[in-house]
Amino acid sequence: MARTNARPGREQVPVADGSEHMSLEKILIVEDNEVIRRALEMQLQRRKFDVVGVSTLAVAQDHLGKDNFDLVFVDVRLPDGEGTDILRILQNRSVKPLVVVMTGHASIESAVACMRDGAFD
Repeated sequence: MARTNARPGREQVPVADGSEHMSLEKILIVEDNEVIRRALEMQLQRRKFDVVGVSTLAVAQDHLGKDNFDLVFVDVRLPDGEGTDILRILQNRSVKPLVVVMTGHASIESAVACMRDGAFD
């Protein structure tokens, strides 16, 4: 039977190995386009998620250093670096959030690299 740590009413997703489910409560959005970031924030907040939206890699790293997130949405191209750097930062954590990489500049190579570094498929 699958274990769960979720509070009632929270979204749950299966862990990659199928052994348990994790609760999605805290979400970090790293997107420099304010319209996209705000729209995603509003949709998630309506569903009662605790959401933090930031526009730069530096601010995202600051939040990741202070708090744990269950899910991270990250744009590939950010004003101060590559969003994929977050994947490498998170690889060293004992508890890793799911990571969804967003981009308007996709290629097969970048998709493969993101998944190799831990992006959610």
